[in-house]
Amino acid sequence: MSIKTLLNAEIESEFKELEKTQVGSDEYKVSIDGISKLIDRSIEMSKLEADIKDKEETRELETQLELKKQKDEHRNKMIANVLTGTSIISGIALTVWGTLKSLKFEETGTITTSAGRSFINGIVKSFTKH
Repeated sequence: MSIKTLLNAEIESEFKELEKTQVGSDEYKVSIDGISKLIDRSIEMSKLEADIKDKEETRELETQLELKKQKDEHRNKMIANVLTGTSIISGIALTVWGTLKSLKFEETGTITTSAGRSFINGIVKSFTKH
């Protein structure tokens, strides 16, 4: 049996005993004082239980919020990594494609167009950075 159940049973028992006591007597006043204290304890226990439940719910909500935040951060990092990789790969592919087209256009072996020179310079810069 829980303490709250026992407390409520004692309050009920005290009320039954109070009915047998003469109103206005010292015994009646003492009984009322005791019942009041028991009721105050019952109210305090109810408040404490409500606080505990509220803290548990708050903790659960905070945990769910933190998990969602971590999931969103992971998703954002993945998107940023994919975009960075796509940017690098497309830059290299464009430079190689442009160079191959320039070399095909300039079959004489000399690159005379400025577009061809910029593609060749892009490839040279890419290899000299690493």
